[in-house]
Parts: sequence; structure tokens; C-alpha cells
Amino acid sequence: INRQYLNGKSSFSQFFLENQLAQRLPDMFPKINRLRAHQEKGIRAIMAGRTTVISTGTGSGKTETFLIPILDHCLKNPGPGIKALILYPMNALANDQVNRLEQAIAAVPGCGVRYALFTGDTNQEERTHIRMDPPDILITNYVMLDWMLTRQEDRWMFNSSRQSLRFLVLDEIHTYRGNRATHIKYLLARLKSLVDGPVIQVGTSATLRSQAYEGYLQGNSSERLDRFICPLLEVADYAFIEPEYQPETATNIPTSLAYIPGIAQELGWALTVDNQ
Repeated sequence: INRQYLNGKSSFSQFFLENQLAQRLPDMFPKINRLRAHQEKGIRAIMAGRTTVISTGTGSGKTETFLIPILDHCLKNPGPGIKALILYPMNALANDQVNRLEQAIAAVPGCGVRYALFTGDTNQEERTHIRMDPPDILITNYVMLDWMLTRQEDRWMFNSSRQSLRFLVLDEIHTYRGNRATHIKYLLARLKSLVDGPVIQVGTSATLRSQAYEGYLQGNSSERLDRFICPLLEVADYAFIEPEYQPETATNIPTSLAYIPGIAQELGWALTVDNQ
């Protein structure tokens, strides 16, 4: 009986028109009829060029929130060079991302958007092809990024993308703590030093919370969260996207629970602890 996320005010097609998204973009997400409210806020923040941290639950559409602005940019700006770099803490998550990207791009044949996965499992032939013709979207992990910025043959990919690299995404941003956080901070600084223009940074996490939400960075204010995000991404401020839920009323109780006496009057019963 998870709480239901609040839907956006308009349909996806209307949102697409209001925000002047690329004409072929809606076809990449045929299953989306209506975005959730937090997705709309996140997409608008990213498209406005703001550093954005998306902190919503598993299965809430975090991936689509950053993929839609990235694919929109790629469709509107065809040409050589890496346009988005997506970093994952482990290869399993990166592999899953590739599958989702493949489905979105395959839904629009001939759209011209290209992607590639560059990890320790990538064979030499694929690596050579990626180096010679970098994709629009490059997916990797932070360890491999460190290697790529060190090796001259890989570093060329970023040198040739000085003017095209626009997005930098850190999935599971809460995993970068302690020494790893220090490492990723300076790793990103090295990368950003190779880019001419500003890079839009996006962080995602299902467990990063502030204020009333519990998590590894919890508290009565956003001060602790600021002390984590701002130095890590080297920003002064950022958009923090939290989940929005539909109000709990008797009309949206699952029918399997509707017969339980008193549930309509005591909607918070599942969220309280009976110490007796």
C-alpha cells in the first residue's frame, strides 16, 4: 500500500507542447500518458540549466526525468561530440540504463541519437569505435572515467567534445561518501576543466532525503544536504526535487482494503506504530 505519486497537471503531449520539446521526443516514450508532478519539476529545472538533485523513490521515474531533457537536446543539436555523460557506481546499473536507452531510441528509427557503454567489460573493438566516433550519450562508471581522463587515447574523446558536452549525470549520488566523495569531486573538476561551456549537473537517489524524510542525510533543515551537494558538485545552489503524493482519501484506497472496518476514518493506520 505504497502512497501514490501526484500526477502532473497536463498530459504528456500538452507538457511537450508547453515546453517546446523536440517533435519526435514523445514517440520515444509511448507508454507515458502523463508525467508525475515531480518529473515535470525536474525536467523544467534541468532544461532551465540548473543543477538538479532528484530524490524520489524507486520506480518513480527518475531516469525519465533526466533522459527527456538529454534526448531533447540531442534531437535538437545533431552533430559530432559527446553531449551527455552518465555515471553509475556499478556496471549492473549502467547495463540497465543501456537497455532503457535502447528501447527509447529504437522507438524512433532514424532519429540519429547514438549511445555507448564504456566499462571494463567493453571489448577493444568497441572501445576503438567509441574513441574514433564518440556517441551523443556515453554511459560509464566513475572508475572508468578516471582511466579515460588519464589515458591519452581516451582523453581525446573529451577534448573533441569541449563544445558539445552539456549534461553530467550522477546516479545513486548518495553512494559517494567519505574518500569516494573526495575522489569524485576532483574527478568531476578534471572533466569540467576540459569543457568550454557550462555543464548541467544532475544527481539522482532513492534514499537522499531532507527535512521530514528519513535517510542518510536527514535533519530539521537542508543544511546538511547543502554541505554534501554543494562541495561535491562545486555549485552554490541547486534544485532539489522531492516526491509529491496524492492526498489519501477514501476514494483512492485499494479495493482489497476497502472492506476493513474503520479504514476510511483512519487512513494513517499503516504509517503509525502500535507500541502496545
